[in-house]
Amino acid sequence: MENINDLIDRHQKQGSVEIEHDFEPLQIYQSDEYSRIESVLLHIPRQQEVIVKNAADVMFKQVPNYIKLLEEIDQYRTLLRSLDIKVYDDVDFKDTDLNPFPNQIYMRDLAVITPDHLIVANPKYKIRQGEQYNMLTTLRRHGYVGRIVELPNDVHMEGADFFWVSKDEVIISVGNRTSSQFADMFKSLYPSINVRTVEAAPEGIPQHILGGAHIIDSDTIIQRKAIIKHDLGFKNVISLDETDEAKNRYAMNIVTVGPMEIIMPSGNPNTKSLYESYGVKVHESPAFEIGKMGGAFACQTLILKRKQND
Repeated sequence: MENINDLIDRHQKQGSVEIEHDFEPLQIYQSDEYSRIESVLLHIPRQQEVIVKNAADVMFKQVPNYIKLLEEIDQYRTLLRSLDIKVYDDVDFKDTDLNPFPNQIYMRDLAVITPDHLIVANPKYKIRQGEQYNMLTTLRRHGYVGRIVELPNDVHMEGADFFWVSKDEVIISVGNRTSSQFADMFKSLYPSINVRTVEAAPEGIPQHILGGAHIIDSDTIIQRKAIIKHDLGFKNVISLDETDEAKNRYAMNIVTVGPMEIIMPSGNPNTKSLYESYGVKVHESPAFEIGKMGGAFACQTLILKRKQND
């Protein structure tokens, strides 16, 4: 199997290839944050998205090494597949097929997946507006023909401000990158679901609630209490102090593979040991270059389908 570097090199020489997918339409489904992942969507950054003159202008911490960045993404993609997770991406597209956006690597922001809809994000900041249409192009080329909900221009939403607590309840962080009007619209779409809103932290790090809290089971959440101070209603709280691992190495920027099973950035031994002391099964993958762009695996991964348990 070709890795990302081989694919990009081949495409630069020969052009794009046809996307191969099953005849069955691409399926989406999510009603919690912890059931077993079945499929995800990733974006493979193009060089012109990453190699920028000024990191701060595009909300990066630093400009990453592009080749090392691709290697990290390839390792993460390989790990997902080893866990029997279907990975959809856009590596087979020509550079001209998608408009370049420096922050599009963080795909979690671009949609909210429900049991029967894909709600398309409407990013607050101009630098990200348009990424959602690249995401839709990728999904359609992979066979998605399901329902799509688009928001009015003045209603902002980024998917990392949204948590499924259960099929009957959601938490939405409002006031920063997601507007309260989105919570009202979600209530209208799903009147039987309890919608809890919490006030967003000021702009910065974390940019979303996902940067300070992550659900890993029906009754268990990991939380940086210093920055996400709300009581989110979970019986078991794995509380992280504001260590270098938590603040700078993205030790909590994780993906919940299944109940009490996560993928986390490698190089965080103390936080890994803390997770394991609570009975969490931990997989690791490097994210040093990914982190230079302002996030890690939780931000990077748009979960398309989790196992339907009911």
